[in-house]
Amino acid sequence: MGLDIDQRRIDSLSAGLAPFHEPGLPELLDRNVANGRLRFTTDPALIRDADLHFIGVGTPQLEGELRADMSHVDAALETILTHAGSRQGTPALVVGKSTVPVGTAQRLVERISEADSNLLLAWNPEFLREGHAVEDTLHPDRIV
Repeated sequence: MGLDIDQRRIDSLSAGLAPFHEPGLPELLDRNVANGRLRFTTDPALIRDADLHFIGVGTPQLEGELRADMSHVDAALETILTHAGSRQGTPALVVGKSTVPVGTAQRLVERISEADSNLLLAWNPEFLREGHAVEDTLHPDRIV
């Protein structure tokens, strides 16, 4: 389940249209949307029962400053905390994929702890080359 706040992006992805060019992505997107393995929504309630949540949002540089805008990462975590953080049983895993400053994971772990949620946090560094991301994901040359 892909979650976004932009309905136009959700509609495009649901139609199998990628928002950027990446070789192999249109076919992968088409195949998995068509067979029902991949769906997209703007409704955060639909993430409630997921075992795994990826945060993959932009972290642009703040205008006029030498630091990243972490508002999208923070908003994504708050959405997960609100809609999936109270689940019972085995903890769900939140995996950060966004490029973030040092200390971000610790700050987010503290936020998860404050919320007393049933979530664990991990960070998955990205080693994807532009124009080769699908190939690098499906056949990585290294695992860290």
